[in-house]
Order: sequence, then C-alpha cells, then structure tokens
Amino acid sequence: YYDAPLPFTGIDFTASYDHAGKILENAALTLRMDELQATFAATLTLEKEKVSGPVTLTVPEISAAALARLWPKHLDHLGAKPWIKDKMSGGRFVDGTASLDLTLTRKAAAEGGVVEWVSAVANMKAGIGIENMDVNYNRPMVPMTDAGGKARYEDDTLHITLDRGGIGQLSIKEADIKVTNLLADTAGFVTIDTRLGGSLQSGFHYLQQEPIAFDLVAAGIDKGNVQGDIDFDILVTFPALRDLPKEKVSVKAQGSVRNMLLPRMIKGLDVSGGPMNVQVEKGEIHISGTPRIAGRDTKTTLHAFTSIA
Repeated sequence: YYDAPLPFTGIDFTASYDHAGKILENAALTLRMDELQATFAATLTLEKEKVSGPVTLTVPEISAAALARLWPKHLDHLGAKPWIKDKMSGGRFVDGTASLDLTLTRKAAAEGGVVEWVSAVANMKAGIGIENMDVNYNRPMVPMTDAGGKARYEDDTLHITLDRGGIGQLSIKEADIKVTNLLADTAGFVTIDTRLGGSLQSGFHYLQQEPIAFDLVAAGIDKGNVQGDIDFDILVTFPALRDLPKEKVSVKAQGSVRNMLLPRMIKGLDVSGGPMNVQVEKGEIHISGTPRIAGRDTKTTLHAFTSIA
C-alpha cells in the first residue's frame, strides 16, 4: 500500500467479548500519527467462516496536504484519487465521520495454501467539515479558493455545501457541488451550482475567463473603469476527466447588476444605472435592462457569442 511503513506515535485498543454470542463488542482502535488521529469502532459477530458488523471511523482533523500524502497507491484507480491528490489543497478537513457494514468471508485455501479472507462493504456513508480549502477543478475552470462548508458521501456521490470562499474575484454566498463515481473506475460527473456576489469589475473578470471568455474590448467595455455591483447564479457541469476539453464544460449564468457605470461604452457615452440582467447559456451572452445613456432613460440589449459557442 505504501513505499515505507507508516510511523505511528501511539496505538490504543479496547474491546469486550461476549463468548456465548461470539460478539466482539465496543471494539475501539485509535491510531495516532504526527498528521492524523483516527479511531475505528466496531461491534463484530465472529463466526467460523465469517466476520460481520457495523464499523465507524472518526477523524477530528486532517490537512488536505496530509490526506494527499497518506493516500494509498492501491486506490489510485478510483475516481476520488485526483480530487484528494491533485485538486484540493491549502485547507483542512474537520470532524470527519464514516460508517459502513463490513463482512469478511473466509475463502477456502487450496491444499498447502494460505487461508484468505474476502472483504465486502455496504451502506457506506461519511460526513466532514471543510475549512479554507482551495479547489482547482481542472483547466479551463476558474479555481475555487478559501472555501468552507460541509461535505457528505452516500451512494458513491459526494455532496458539498459551501457558505464561504471565492471563485476568481467573486465571493461565494452559497454553493452546492455534486461529484459522482468517487469510488468507481470510470469518470464521474461534476455539477457546481453557485451563488456569487461582488463588484461589477469582478463579474466581468469572471466572464473573461475560460470557458466563457467574453471579449470585453469587442463589446466596448473598459473593465478597469467600470463601477457597480453584481450578483451571479452560475451552474457549471462537466465530466470529471483529467484532460478536460473546454467544449465539454457547460456554463449557465444569470446575474443582476446594480449601481452601474460603464464609461464611454456606446459612441463615447456613459451607460449607467440599471438594473441590468446578465445571462450566459449555450455559448451566448445577453445583457439587457433599462440603464441611462448620457443621462437619458433607455432600454438596452447586448448580445454576443462566447468561446463556448
């Protein structure tokens, strides 16, 4: 599993045994390392050909860097590996818990051979807190930074809810993320439903990035001198591929702009006020609303293609 033995600083084990019922009760094994403390607890029925029962794991805290270092090589084929090893960094996981039903079945050995036990796991569930985590999904996605919230795992799907962090220069107000096929050999799918807020400059900066790549210059927008605030609802979906073509990324966004000032946008005239609506879908961007142009109320619509088209 590892190139070298893992160095433990302490091991504790307690249990009681019901001889009549052949049950190992309240078994608790705590492993302590420099970067990790983990406690396994179980109540197991011990039969001649089978061992079975519920098992729980608790981990008070572990950094993303330590978890990546402790990832066992024999699990590299799983969909969780690139997330643990490559995509998450900088933060830590707290208050981690996991539960499963474990069955060990004795496998008959050939004459002169060694007896083997075959393991089976069912009803696996887990939950953990996330603090100050950076997530670099994959190019061309804009990374998520300093994110915090909670995650739960069930039915081979990871569900993450965030209440803080950032994407580009925008702040995360709320985010729901789903990643499928974490323990499967085949690539899963990622869905990121995010509510963001920030300055209009930050919003235009996000729209400039891949995979949207909105050309502000062609639209007559001088990002450096714009003013205003924007709220964004963004839905991004893509397959969890190591090499992700940008055409495989789907982006839908809807935003509202307030207190806007776009200097000299239309024939040297300022566009101001609002509110303005911003929509991105199917490789197209629409900006519409009732701003003032040179101080006069108007109804304006801007339509352009993005790099996703």
